[in-house]
Amino acid sequence: MNGELPGEIPSEGDFDIVSLNVSQMTGTRKTPAESVILVAESGIEGDAHAGLLEKRQVSFLAVEEIGGASAQLAGKCALAGGLDRLAPGDFAENVTTRGVALHLLPLGTEISIGGALLEVSQIGKECHAACPRYSRREDQP
Repeated sequence: MNGELPGEIPSEGDFDIVSLNVSQMTGTRKTPAESVILVAESGIEGDAHAGLLEKRQVSFLAVEEIGGASAQLAGKCALAGGLDRLAPGDFAENVTTRGVALHLLPLGTEISIGGALLEVSQIGKECHAACPRYSRREDQP
């Protein structure tokens, strides 16, 4: 897979990169960055999650999934800063994509971004109690 060109095929081929996102602290949403530096065996230089997890160094999320979550949450909770929809980085993903069904990629899939080659090592992640999205749900005590 190559992240340089837009793609038509849901789980293989080229795709768009919508946003690159970093954060200075864990447990916070990531904010868009103009560019990032990928560091082998660590993750994204300057990101709070760099080097913390051996098998989860760079996280991806499709903008289509963010849009779906926004629609589900509409009118059900107050999003950060009074926002009425979620944005890239709100789920702490480093790379927000468009045009690829990330959840359908088999483990071991190689993704080329710029001069870097990344490998899919996990699909999905658990939202924990400290997660900004989890803590804003109305049904939480």
